[in-house]
Amino acid sequence: MGKLFGLLAAIVIFIVVFIALRSKSQVRELTESEEKIRQLVHEVYGERITSEEILIQDSDAIVDLVLANSEVERLEINLTNLARKHAEGVSIPVLKLSMRLGD
Repeated sequence: MGKLFGLLAAIVIFIVVFIALRSKSQVRELTESEEKIRQLVHEVYGERITSEEILIQDSDAIVDLVLANSEVERLEINLTNLARKHAEGVSIPVLKLSMRLGD
């Protein structure tokens, strides 16, 4: 029974370390086009942004915003996807309109 408990503890420790190391490896800088979209997000939401965090999910950069004085308290915007759409020809004014929450 003691050997089984030790083995299970070792497996759990391995999984925790693996997940922690994997999360750290997903840190990267925003590309120039993603940064341009991030600046656009700031133009749209401006002073309503109370908190901002950049998340990397798969290979996409996502900005996680907490907003004040808005219908929506929390908002996630995929910077990579919007940068890709802009590269495919969607204009900045259209992207800006697509981000508005109907206010």
